[in-house]
Amino acid sequence: MPSGPSIPEWITTSMLVEQLRRGESGAWSLALSRFQEPVIRLGKRAGLSLSDAEDATQESLQQLFQSLQSGKFAKEKGKLRSWLYGIAWNTILKKRDRRPESTASVQTESRVGPLENLVDEATLRRDFEDTFEAAILAQAMSRARHEFDPKTWQVFEALQLQGLSPAEAASLHQLTKNAVFIAKHRVLKRLRALVSELEEAD
Repeated sequence: MPSGPSIPEWITTSMLVEQLRRGESGAWSLALSRFQEPVIRLGKRAGLSLSDAEDATQESLQQLFQSLQSGKFAKEKGKLRSWLYGIAWNTILKKRDRRPESTASVQTESRVGPLENLVDEATLRRDFEDTFEAAILAQAMSRARHEFDPKTWQVFEALQLQGLSPAEAASLHQLTKNAVFIAKHRVLKRLRALVSELEEAD
């Protein structure tokens, strides 16, 4: 009997924090894959080039790693993402302010004009949070799809990702509308649980 696709390894934020503290092999790579996208995007939206944003991300994650190993970060002090944001924002500001062309304004990537491009830090913070949450949801979905039969997952995708109505999804998959609602409810309930697990220390 052929084996199905392997289930992604499940490592919560709390587990990753402990692995980083112990300096376990592979923890740094996992931290990069999980946390670098929100920081790179923050750097680019704050006016850094892609290269500078990537450098700022490396520096920020190294500082985070040092904070974890030295015991400066603890759950009681707040979410890991908030700690990372504070480190990243300070790193990005220092890198941006060192550039000769740097200005006091935070700018977007579009660079249409000086007034149109102004973005306040609160907006950037929300964007950072949204990017972080999207990455967590993507990881939860990657795990969840292995926990349901293909038809249940296809129904969920039809409703949530493709925008089909319950009637359309029921017709497409030859199910009753009630079965469609049940499938959607089961997947959403599991996704909420997985996201909650991932955000333990986050």
